Amino acid sequence: MKKGSQKQGIEKQKGGSGPGLNYHSAYNMAREKLAAGNVKDMALFSRCAFDEKGSRFEVPYFGDSLLVDFPGGEVYRAGGGEVSLTTAILVLHYLTGASGLPPKGKLISFKELPGGEIYLEPFSHRVVNRLVRFFGRNPGRFLAAGKKLGGTKREYGDASVTLWAFPLVPITFVLWEGDEEFGPSATVLYDQTAPEHLATEDLVVLAGDAVARLRTAAPGEEDR
Repeated sequence: MKKGSQKQGIEKQKGGSGPGLNYHSAYNMAREKLAAGNVKDMALFSRCAFDEKGSRFEVPYFGDSLLVDFPGGEVYRAGGGEVSLTTAILVLHYLTGASGLPPKGKLISFKELPGGEIYLEPFSHRVVNRLVRFFGRNPGRFLAAGKKLGGTKREYGDASVTLWAFPLVPITFVLWEGDEEFGPSATVLYDQTAPEHLATEDLVVLAGDAVARLRTAAPGEEDR
């Protein structure tokens, strides 16, 4: 098992003067780290297959199959097609940062992640509030979307589902419908091993991407 090392998320790796330049800087840094890594170790610790003939990793990502060229670090869909820059950065960070430690099944809240309280406001805005806005009044659509993404129904709250972001990083989303006195609410739970694979900033972006994918996968167009 790879020893834990200090992980830098997307925000800490930013450079340049504008958002586009910032993310491109983070992407280039992640590509450099991949190129300097040991292929066998990265495949082992991330639980991602490496195709020696094609010189590329195959990375499961929320049910999709993404390919990562080595040593170049280009990330794209297995069936063809581009991925967003933030997704590419997350995938590279996972390949180079995963520790090999499997999930233990003990769930923790975002606040319990390293530095979680510092990022609580952007996390609530980017993830929790959107989850409530999209699905708070319709947990059935939430569960249907989770199933479409290959998620597993759980027994927390009024509706909950666990999605596998990466082979070693499950994320559990929980909804409560609310009642006449209280409105709907939500929470997001991580396995306690999540910080062994990704920085807390990356776990914010990862959960935000999951919510966006849930919305896209949901049947109907009622939500805005």
